[in-house]
Amino acid sequence: MTELSQAADLSAADPSARIEVLLVGMNGDLRGKMIPIKAEDKVWKNTVRLPASTQSLDIWGDDNDDITRISLTLGDPDGICMADRNSLTTLPWGPAGSKQVLATMHTLDGNPHFICPRAILANVMKRFEERGLTPVVATELEFYVVEADFRETGKPMPPKALVMNGEVEGFQLYDMRATAAMEDFLGTVRRFADEMGLPADATTAEFGAGQFEVNLLHKPDAMAAADDCIYLKRVVDFAARRHGLKATCMAKPYADQAGSGLHVHASIIDKDGRNILDAKGGDPVKLKSITAGMLKTMQDAQLIFAPFANSYRRFQPGSFAPDKVDWGFGNRGTPTRICCWPPSSAASCSASMPTSIRVRSPRPTARRKTPTC
Repeated sequence: MTELSQAADLSAADPSARIEVLLVGMNGDLRGKMIPIKAEDKVWKNTVRLPASTQSLDIWGDDNDDITRISLTLGDPDGICMADRNSLTTLPWGPAGSKQVLATMHTLDGNPHFICPRAILANVMKRFEERGLTPVVATELEFYVVEADFRETGKPMPPKALVMNGEVEGFQLYDMRATAAMEDFLGTVRRFADEMGLPADATTAEFGAGQFEVNLLHKPDAMAAADDCIYLKRVVDFAARRHGLKATCMAKPYADQAGSGLHVHASIIDKDGRNILDAKGGDPVKLKSITAGMLKTMQDAQLIFAPFANSYRRFQPGSFAPDKVDWGFGNRGTPTRICCWPPSSAASCSASMPTSIRVRSPRPTARRKTPTC
């Protein structure tokens, strides 16, 4: 951006406009700093700092120094918040001219911090690059919308638009009446996503009352796909606030309703543009090897995919939430689903063309995913 265009942007901005520098925590939460837009240059000069322990905070605000040894042990030194221009976007719910950007925590000597999820993901992407491979990733985010007074009542309740005479209006899975009843809220989600340039695609009503899913399109950049998902969570949160509601990605907000999951689709492209997970045009041995590796590490991966006690309330027998270490062709009940194209019956899917792996075990508040290599 030239000095002239930057000056023009500043003159058009609201005097209270800001840029929010955001760090992704190990629990998928966002922490950061709010900086006046007129001081934006300090963001790009890498002078924004926060304690290096910021991303180690758990949901209770404990810095877990007994595990990380980077807080009280070291005197809680600063880290450098290096903003990623690729993630720079608008802040639709902020004053005109406001922006937001995701950052990677670095130590004071300039190295990516070991606790930063974006740094961890960047390191995994580098390993793929060294092998001439590119992960192509997309996510599907499930969430609930509830009335905003749940803290006062002690009990979450579906939006009033979905309730009649105190009772929820029936079973809403894929019901277009449910999306119509929540059209104002979902329209705000769509508008915010469009303004931010997020590749939001289909929106569906899910099993639970007030539960919805928004799909994001694939990207040949795992970091960008993860950023999109983090931003989408933020969009849903602030869209709900705009309509006097509360959005939650908690795995199981209701004991008697379906839980929410985060589905991650991944395929892998080689240097010739070939999808190596395509059983016909790709490498069937690698497809089997990757699937086997995911199954072998699945229990350990639950520390990332399901980090809270509430996460395990979602894994119930007799539901579509996976509760076994298993895989299947096009099977929505397995934690590792091999997606096939063109669509076919389960009986013939193995003769079709698997094109991607869908990981179904994470919950929406899972820590940032890192494709394994």
